[in-house]
Amino acid sequence: MKKIFTLSFLLLAAASIHAQKITVLKSAGEGLGFLGLAISENGRYVCGDSEAGTGFIWDMQTNTTLYDAEKYPEASLQGVSDNGVAAGYWGDDAVTFDINGTMTKLDTESGGPLTTAKHITPDGKIVVGSIYNENYVSHGCIWTEGKKILLPEPTTEEIGFSINGTQAISASSDGKVIVGFVVDDMGTYPVIYWTRNDDGSYTLHTPCKGKFEPEYGNNLYFVMQPTGISSNGKWISLMVQQNSADYPPTKMGRMNVETEEIELGEVEEGGTIDASTEFECSAIANDGTTVGQTASRMGMMGRRGVIWKAGEKGPKPLSEVYPSITELAKYDLYTSVVPYITSDGRYILGFAVTEDASFDTFVVDTTAEPAGIESATTTAQTARTTIYGIDGKAVNTTDVKSLKKGMYIIKSGTGKDMQTKKLIVK
Repeated sequence: MKKIFTLSFLLLAAASIHAQKITVLKSAGEGLGFLGLAISENGRYVCGDSEAGTGFIWDMQTNTTLYDAEKYPEASLQGVSDNGVAAGYWGDDAVTFDINGTMTKLDTESGGPLTTAKHITPDGKIVVGSIYNENYVSHGCIWTEGKKILLPEPTTEEIGFSINGTQAISASSDGKVIVGFVVDDMGTYPVIYWTRNDDGSYTLHTPCKGKFEPEYGNNLYFVMQPTGISSNGKWISLMVQQNSADYPPTKMGRMNVETEEIELGEVEEGGTIDASTEFECSAIANDGTTVGQTASRMGMMGRRGVIWKAGEKGPKPLSEVYPSITELAKYDLYTSVVPYITSDGRYILGFAVTEDASFDTFVVDTTAEPAGIESATTTAQTARTTIYGIDGKAVNTTDVKSLKKGMYIIKSGTGKDMQTKKLIVK
């Protein structure tokens, strides 16, 4: 049965006196936590996986979450457009889902046994993924308005090491630059990318050639695995391990697409992260700001969400960059993962393991105006505002300053556009 939950009172936890805000999608029950993997560029939709064993789409504007574990088991949603269409896979098929629950299988033509979709552009016109042949060798591809286009692949001779297929994982917002990797014998997935020509075909670029080596040797890197590309097509986020016999830690990296130069994130001395810490990179904004998390040898546990801002030396914990959002420090006690940042850097998406072993998905709005009754009423002059106590009863005032200490729920707006916020008066 389709499950559509209106989570107005469970979802929202907003900092009321600071210029950042966090919004939390909490578990819908035991074994029903949500792991957000991508957020739309306009900040409205979040998609990802759930503990129920299926993908989900969360509409933050209407505070509803769509998922259907009974109809679509083993579904995973990896990217979402500005109109709420998410791309991913269901079983062995690359698919798209919309916010109404309509599923569409993407064209394969060749009849391969497996296809996957990893990304969808903001306008929903291009889906990025891979198709597998009967030997389960992958080939990077895109679907443009539903039509599949296979991307050119390098030969072993052209790239300088043995390959076993390619995969495409992300694209610039206009689809002119696609990023992916080569499947090498060691499973380190060195970076490649494609640029679109005037006739609609794509040209392959191999920045890993001459820099990557699948065994420790003379080249610069043993690992240079891509994780995403900025919407403007200028930056590629990477996980990078330098080629050395002393096994240096994997670092966050960002590659300038124009020059193919790679910058590595270096941990600052005196910080709360040790220099020997390994990092996992996730996504990158238009200015090169990169997000990810510290790696852990304890499986899911022990990670800390991090951000490496443009112009800075290296990554810092998200909880330290935004200390006013106290939930982030709480998440660090167990584990927090940061899979996505929007192109303008405004929205940062993450998920965390909580003290009761459930999963919270959270969105940080880094440029939000201070929340509260004043901003709610000034944005909509005709809006109706009501404040409720924790007992659910309306309070006979709209003056925040007159409220006693405690937690309150503020509902404001008109008609279907009602917004709900939590306010804590200390």
